[in-house]
Amino acid sequence: MNRFVEKRYALPDIWFGVLFGALALVPFMRVRINYSFFELSGASQFVVFVVGFVALSLAAKLNISSLTTVLRDRVTIFFGMWCAYAIASALWAEEPTLVLKRVVLAIFPAILVFLAAALVKQPEKVIRGFILGLACITAICVVYAAVGLLADLLITYPGGRRRGTIYFFGLEFAQSFGQRLFWINGELVKLQRFSGFFPNPNGLGITSGVCILLLSAIRRDVPTLFRILFGMMIVGVILSGSRTALIILLTGCLYLFLSRKINYRFVVAVAVLGALAFPVMIVLLKGGVLQLSFLPNWVLEQEALIATIRGPYLVDASHAALTHWLFGAGFGIGAEVAFGQKANEMAVHSVFLNAIIETGVLGLILLSAVWIMSIVVAGDNDHRRSQRDSVMGYLSAVLLSLFVAQSVDLSVTRFHYVHLMFFFILGLVASFKRTELEMRV
Repeated sequence: MNRFVEKRYALPDIWFGVLFGALALVPFMRVRINYSFFELSGASQFVVFVVGFVALSLAAKLNISSLTTVLRDRVTIFFGMWCAYAIASALWAEEPTLVLKRVVLAIFPAILVFLAAALVKQPEKVIRGFILGLACITAICVVYAAVGLLADLLITYPGGRRRGTIYFFGLEFAQSFGQRLFWINGELVKLQRFSGFFPNPNGLGITSGVCILLLSAIRRDVPTLFRILFGMMIVGVILSGSRTALIILLTGCLYLFLSRKINYRFVVAVAVLGALAFPVMIVLLKGGVLQLSFLPNWVLEQEALIATIRGPYLVDASHAALTHWLFGAGFGIGAEVAFGQKANEMAVHSVFLNAIIETGVLGLILLSAVWIMSIVVAGDNDHRRSQRDSVMGYLSAVLLSLFVAQSVDLSVTRFHYVHLMFFFILGLVASFKRTELEMRV
């Protein structure tokens, strides 16, 4: 087996990263033609990714002999404990079959991705390829979103409606749209949000924001390509109108700046506490317990500045969390527990609140421990010392940004492109640590 996996003419590490970046996104893409969506079903997405990733891993240079070292690492141990607890939650869940189904969909790919990334021989080449693959696919989506914007501005349909659609070979192409609402001088202004080939505008924004931080890590390696892709990612964030993307960028930039001025562990601690408190504050505000009367009315009227839809969802989810806080109701069924028959229409928009509902306090602690330890491990470098340390610093920034952003979102613990990106980055952090230890021996 070792000879097969570590064969001499294996796939170069950089291409392993490029292909994974593409594979993490492409199965989740959708296109709208003549008002019908064309996309893979959830089961098809799972099959396409798992089969593709297994084939990709078998073709890559994975250092199987280092598996023991990886398994002994603290992050891997806590990751394994979280996975085991999520699986075990089926034993006391009201719907054990559904829990096991969700475990297979989310935990199984997470284990595959984490271990494969942790065992790559040259993580610095893999991360470079991953960033380029991720950014190039996102750039294609940005171009499509920009075309939609031009169509929205230039093409007016009967009745004065603008739909951001284009005609090609007799077919009408569109994308998933959203709106961002603002009150300006007493008038409601609606700004169109674009998604490209992503299922929704937030997907374009989140991935573009993550790519901005990651591209900064390799700006010296590919300066010209960096400028092009970096500019396109900024356009992607703007066209998406995503508040989550702005949270990612703001958190990442502040962390990168402050960690060079003061102890980075202090910055991480403050950000983590703030992230954990954020959904609690929203629940208190929407529940009428906390008031922000010191803010002017125009601020509280802006849809972009308040939790219009997610706030009420978080309030309902908080009741479920108080009921199931000890052991949880079962991994993957947070929406069913919190919203009952409306689970297909609503979601628990907080990965931490959802973790309490599904796996209780212990599940939240284990997930947070894996996340925070990886942030600290990646950030524990002198950024001026080498390119390798600089890359680790940016990975730390991305993980911390996702920690803050996911406090009001739920993608990391679901089978989702953000979920796959997250566990791949966790695995690469473990690989950087492993290869550093091996060089010392």
